[in-house]
Amino acid sequence: MKCLVCQSDSKKIYDLPSEKIRKNLSDYYSEKVPEVIKILDYQMFECTKCSLVFANPASPGNNEFYVWISRHNSYYPTARWEWDLLLDYIQINSSKKLLEIGSGDGKFLRLCVEKYPEKFFEGIDTNPEQVVKCKKLGINCYCGELKDYSKTHKNKFDLIVAFHCLEHVDDPLELIKQCKKMLNKNGKILISTPFRLEKDFWFDIMDHPPHHLTRWNKSAYTELAHQANLKSSFYMPFAPNSLVRALYATFVKFYGKKEVSKKMLIVSMLRHPLFFFSCFLGHLLIKSDFFLEKENGKFELKRFKPNTVVLVELGE
Repeated sequence: MKCLVCQSDSKKIYDLPSEKIRKNLSDYYSEKVPEVIKILDYQMFECTKCSLVFANPASPGNNEFYVWISRHNSYYPTARWEWDLLLDYIQINSSKKLLEIGSGDGKFLRLCVEKYPEKFFEGIDTNPEQVVKCKKLGINCYCGELKDYSKTHKNKFDLIVAFHCLEHVDDPLELIKQCKKMLNKNGKILISTPFRLEKDFWFDIMDHPPHHLTRWNKSAYTELAHQANLKSSFYMPFAPNSLVRALYATFVKFYGKKEVSKKMLIVSMLRHPLFFFSCFLGHLLIKSDFFLEKENGKFELKRFKPNTVVLVELGE
């Protein structure tokens, strides 16, 4: 099996049968997955060169799948850490035209329009329901694929952003190449995704197919940039300490992702002490790396243990 990014050999790391996916999705949303949603059997591979983890087959969920999960209130976040960073980035780099891929219901674009009404912002999304919501905010939004948009729209952009989109597509390198063609001179592509740590401390069904087809770390992103003849920079929020991360990992492992109090974190640790201490030790052993972090209105290069989300800047 060849890597989706660099075409190097890859090794199978585990199987992911459809029955396991359905069960985990049903547990995650406390609702049975509708039968109309077709879910395949997958295998997960890891590239021996760039360490990208990817699904085989590289087949994303169908429209029914995304309509179903997007109707849950928890699916689209009310805010992301990278939104504030990007709002400052727009000003620092004097960007005038921005395209968001996977704009959803338009929350980020609305923030952009409110802060920079003189600039041009546009979105694109494949979910018709979300495009309607975006347009109701008075924001230009195209319903469809980027490859179709580029055929009918000749706009060039200073910034093309995609928040938690790259991991959903079956050909990430082609997406980046399409974006590159739509950039103005000195334009940038900014991509955020979950960041794959050295070890998984719980099985996150939302970071696996049919939802996510790829799982990214710094090595995989560096190779992606190389294949597209671009340079990469990495932005990341400072990670909580190992104790806090182990407490949260323990809770999520046994009770799912939801709002949680300090008391609930402690209770989950006391009920599952072996798992907690395993996570705590694992987080202590995670190696530090260099990332850009926003501090006092500036982006500074710092070394710290990686968090579980990253924003990557790609440009010439």
